[in-house]
Amino acid sequence: MSSVFISHTSLDKPFARKLARDLVVRGVRVWLDEAELLVGDSLLKRIALAIEEMHYLIAVLTPASVESSWVQKELELAMNQQLKARDIKVLPIIAQDCRVPLFYRIPIGYVWNQMLSMIVACRIY
Repeated sequence: MSSVFISHTSLDKPFARKLARDLVVRGVRVWLDEAELLVGDSLLKRIALAIEEMHYLIAVLTPASVESSWVQKELELAMNQQLKARDIKVLPIIAQDCRVPLFYRIPIGYVWNQMLSMIVACRIY
């Protein structure tokens, strides 16, 4: 079973929740902060562990998320893992028109095509 960590801002929460529901229905294990974090948890530790454990990190791209320091930290963690493993880890989803960071503009081939097919099938656009 595939698994994903959904990186988003609080402003993008409604989109992230819908995305999570649609993926879960299709058998994908989803890590979403509000469902996984507990009072007293070390945020950075729990998030770093979750990013490491999940197969992919979906970056919900919006004007708010591309400016968010938390989203940037999550992406840095995932990109470091991606570089070490020489495998695709970060899957961007443009949820709102925004300035797309340069490293997302590079085609990422087969995995992106699979994820795009899942997005279309889930009607999460």
